[in-house]
Amino acid sequence: MPWKECKPRDERLRFVARLLDGEKMAVLYRRYVATPPRRHVRQAASLRK
Repeated sequence: MPWKECKPRDERLRFVARLLDGEKMAVLYRRYVATPPRRHVRQAASLRK
């Protein structure tokens, strides 16, 4: 199955459309903007202990 091509402009439009539909910013941010590197997640988890 080939990869679906995503253009940045289209992704921005989807982001704004979902935001205007009332979806929470945190959910959209995780989906479209931020994917922290695993090492940062592990460091944050170790600091909580």
